[in-house]
Amino acid sequence: AQGWRKEGRRKESRVGLTEVRVTMGAAPDDVTRDNAFWKFSLVLYGGPGVAGECLEAQDSLGVDVNVLLFCAWLAVTRGVTLTAEELRGIDEAVQAWQDGAVKPVRAARQFLKTQAGDDIAALRTRIKGIELEAEQIEQAMLFAYAQNRWLHTGTGDVAPALRANVALLLKSRGWRERQGCSAPLPQLMAAALAVTAG
Repeated sequence: AQGWRKEGRRKESRVGLTEVRVTMGAAPDDVTRDNAFWKFSLVLYGGPGVAGECLEAQDSLGVDVNVLLFCAWLAVTRGVTLTAEELRGIDEAVQAWQDGAVKPVRAARQFLKTQAGDDIAALRTRIKGIELEAEQIEQAMLFAYAQNRWLHTGTGDVAPALRANVALLLKSRGWRERQGCSAPLPQLMAAALAVTAG
């Protein structure tokens, strides 16, 4: 046992990025499709066991997978060790988009998954694409947020920064360390360091 999981039904999630213009208070005017965070996320999320760990963290703790990947990216590519205040700022930057776009679309897709019929299945496929695009926009928003705050590479050690950022995020969602348990999200940790080494 990892010592951080809670019971909960696994849900599907995807991450991505697209070039869009958004007109809402929490989002920048321009978000860019092809950026370093997106490329990092594609490689990391495709690593062995990473998707499963991310989805379990989402289900059991309510973790936003895009924010989780962002915390890892900041650590391993820019040497950033986040403070609690900085994590709150990240959450606030995408919370309105999560609540107003990503979560409602995901809920609709999950509801349709329980319904039968070819027309409903086709509709669910289209909604799944909309959900993907909504998450793609969120990743773009996070990258723009980083560009305004952590443009230059930091001096922190990568591995300790990664452990600290992941633990900070999980603790903010209710996870508590237990004596003798292994570190949380070991597959994600290993894959993130491997991306850096590569």
